Amino acid sequence: MEETDENYVPEEAEEAAMQILPEKSRNAYDKEFKMFESWINSRKINEEDPTAPSDVRLIDWQISKTASPALDLVYFFLVHSPKEILYDYESYLKVYYATLSKNLREFSCEAEKVFPYSTLLQHWNKKAKIGLYMSFMVLKLMLCDSEEAPDFSEISDSGKGVLSFFDFATKATGTFETRIRDLVEFCIAKGYV
Repeated sequence: MEETDENYVPEEAEEAAMQILPEKSRNAYDKEFKMFESWINSRKINEEDPTAPSDVRLIDWQISKTASPALDLVYFFLVHSPKEILYDYESYLKVYYATLSKNLREFSCEAEKVFPYSTLLQHWNKKAKIGLYMSFMVLKLMLCDSEEAPDFSEISDSGKGVLSFFDFATKATGTFETRIRDLVEFCIAKGYV
């Protein structure tokens, strides 16, 4: 690549980045920064028009680390998507990748060199079962009414295990069971589990 090319990255910059990154993060699998916290309260959303958010800012970095973005994608997509959206996941991955590519170009990086779309798909296929597992844990909490939600402080103070957080009755049981069934069927159909 020539210095006049808009995607040119000086060799010294690439070498410096490799010195900063931990050894395990230097391979293609772990190159990307990821958030791994898809709770909406970890973001600040500008909603001047409620139908079209104009800006999103990440405001909670406490559990961020270096890894593939596919982990965040499968978590967010499987936890939040209804059945009719699940089977169209590749369209959403393409939208994500187009945005990632555009953002990387702003940093003079070629997406297909830094993190090819084929790698994103490989990571998605490998990590999809984690999204299913996370769905079992968080969907019930997401679907329940606020008065049904467990008191996390009370459970924590009582010394009960983490699984007690999910042992509560909710009016959303039918919806929860339907969403989980749809997710399991989707993951089986796609060969993730």
